[in-house]
Amino acid sequence: MENLTTPGAAPEHLRIRSNDRCLWRCSNGHEWEANVLSRTYGSGCPKCTSAGRSRFELEVQFLLIAATGTDVVCDHAIDHVRGPSRRRPRVDLFIPAVQLYIDLDPFHTHSADRHRAKDARKSMLLCDLDYVRARAQGLPTIPGEYVEVTDSTKDGINPWTWASSLRPILLARGLRFARLDKKQKEVALGQAAEAWAAIKGRVRFESVADRNPQLLAEFRRNITRPEFDLHLCSPSSFDLAEWQCSKCGHSWETMIRNRAISGSGCHACHRQGINNNNVSRSMAPPDESLANLFPGIAARFIRCLKDPTRTPDNLRIKSNLRCEWSCHTGKHTFTAPVFAVSSGAKRRCCK
Repeated sequence: MENLTTPGAAPEHLRIRSNDRCLWRCSNGHEWEANVLSRTYGSGCPKCTSAGRSRFELEVQFLLIAATGTDVVCDHAIDHVRGPSRRRPRVDLFIPAVQLYIDLDPFHTHSADRHRAKDARKSMLLCDLDYVRARAQGLPTIPGEYVEVTDSTKDGINPWTWASSLRPILLARGLRFARLDKKQKEVALGQAAEAWAAIKGRVRFESVADRNPQLLAEFRRNITRPEFDLHLCSPSSFDLAEWQCSKCGHSWETMIRNRAISGSGCHACHRQGINNNNVSRSMAPPDESLANLFPGIAARFIRCLKDPTRTPDNLRIKSNLRCEWSCHTGKHTFTAPVFAVSSGAKRRCCK
């Protein structure tokens, strides 16, 4: 550790809540600046943790690498620029080949008033550099160059939409920007998933395909992000997907998390299961059917309106199934639930 604020002040001379800014080095050899207070409360090496990076930024990074064929750096610190606090500003993406600095501004992380002021200050600080912001549609205007991104997905962070929005900027800088097919996108997004897993603690990313392989046979497509299949989505994903039941062939739409975590299944099979259960429960036990207990009433039975297969031999006397009956006088027919007839009620016209 090297104290930048008070040179020569060693750790034994510093309070744990000190605001002295120091230079730190992690076990992997990465160096960074942070004050003692932030380190005391657990902040670590920014290159070994997820601080400053998100999976979304990594996805855009690897898609741009695939589309341009050039190197793209995620979470880049600009060493030759210093802000008011003497900190080095960081950008989401940096393309060394053309010295282009890029920030990504999704709506959900940049819509507050404090974000607008912070974004404006950063744009002014980097105005002498080739600096571009990709900002979600609906965010307020700020100084400097930016492109507006129209993303109609639920969370507003479809990585290919954001990568494609930078195409005119990259072409103007002399870079190529190839259209990627589905397989190329899947490869790039898979690389981003592995990179994110390494950042989050070098624990392998567990996808839906890993945790719930039985869902692969019923998965048809990701509606929210078409390029993301179950190998690229986490079990907690809010993406809306289309499914097709392997038993009955019924198709329906629901979020991935509903299937992977909550365990929801085919709606049609569920309804059929409830119906089958109700039917089995409505079947009369041996020697307790309408025919056994009330043979006279059973003789006036004509048909069950809901289920033609039901007969007095399997109908409970308290069943609410509506059936057709002949009047006890034999002159009329009427409809009524089994329980109403077995209780002895008679039609008013025949009393």
